[in-house]
Amino acid sequence: MNNTIQVTGYGVTALIAGALIAVFQLELMSDSQRTTLLAQAGSALLVIGVAALQTTVLTVLCSLLGLYLASRVALDTRVRITTPSIWVAVTTATTVAGVIVASDVWIFASYIPATAVVPFDWLGLVRNVLYGGIIEEVLMRLGVMTLIVWVLWKLCGALVPWMYIVAIALSALLFAAGHLPITFQILCQPDIDCTVLVVRVLLLNGIGGVGFGYLYWRHGLSAAMLSHMLTHVLMQLVFVPLLHG
Repeated sequence: MNNTIQVTGYGVTALIAGALIAVFQLELMSDSQRTTLLAQAGSALLVIGVAALQTTVLTVLCSLLGLYLASRVALDTRVRITTPSIWVAVTTATTVAGVIVASDVWIFASYIPATAVVPFDWLGLVRNVLYGGIIEEVLMRLGVMTLIVWVLWKLCGALVPWMYIVAIALSALLFAAGHLPITFQILCQPDIDCTVLVVRVLLLNGIGGVGFGYLYWRHGLSAAMLSHMLTHVLMQLVFVPLLHG
């Protein structure tokens, strides 16, 4: 697929996903927080529009950078997937989804406030699939991971496996850390020690980041995106009903 078409597709997806995320964040705010924000911004539509535009600009920049550098460091960004890659992507998604939900049920349940549980809805699933499965992969894998590999290659003069491993680990850590703001907004309350919840978000999202990073390295960006999207689908449609039921 032509890079221009690819970047355009990521940009349009980011515009939609960014708007959905902004709506979700507005819903999570307390009435006083929402009132203050809207009084400063002027309208909810402006807040949503600005958030969507910011997401789109960042996504386009990361996709341009990643697509330019990836071919230089032997990373596959083509929009294609093979049968072996599908099986690896599905296996990774099943493992990541199962570990996350099982950990929440059997390890972290007592630390998660009951009021913080967000009920399932189809729009939320669409939001997670688009933003998590596509936009986060463009930002973290195509953008950040590719850049790290390229920098290490330039510094050392030759591409060797440890560079990809370092890039996977660092991008996974950044990916996990990127979930901290929403964790503080949803889970952390004034009378709760958030230490365990911080460990939870870094550990569980870090596991996912490592899995998706490995897929990008060995099977291409499309495999990482497919696996990330399936992770959200399996979490919400299979593992949460199964283990919470």
